[in-house]
Amino acid sequence: MTNNNLTIIGLNLNTRLNETITIKASNTYMLVNRYLNLNLRDISIESYRLTNSKWNAGNDGMNAGAYLHEILEEMIGHEID
Repeated sequence: MTNNNLTIIGLNLNTRLNETITIKASNTYMLVNRYLNLNLRDISIESYRLTNSKWNAGNDGMNAGAYLHEILEEMIGHEID
């Protein structure tokens, strides 16, 4: 069983407090599903770290959320909304 871990650090735009969200899943598709089911509407993603047997990725800065979305699409092989 492969461990898939995703840690997202962001700023809650309503409370102005930093939030850390950690997602763990047994496979890539479950990880993406759990990510898509998060309510990130009011979170500005400032950084992320993604690790599993094939990927060790991360990004910091203004476009971290966009890069995270892009790498998740690469992991599963198709576009996500």
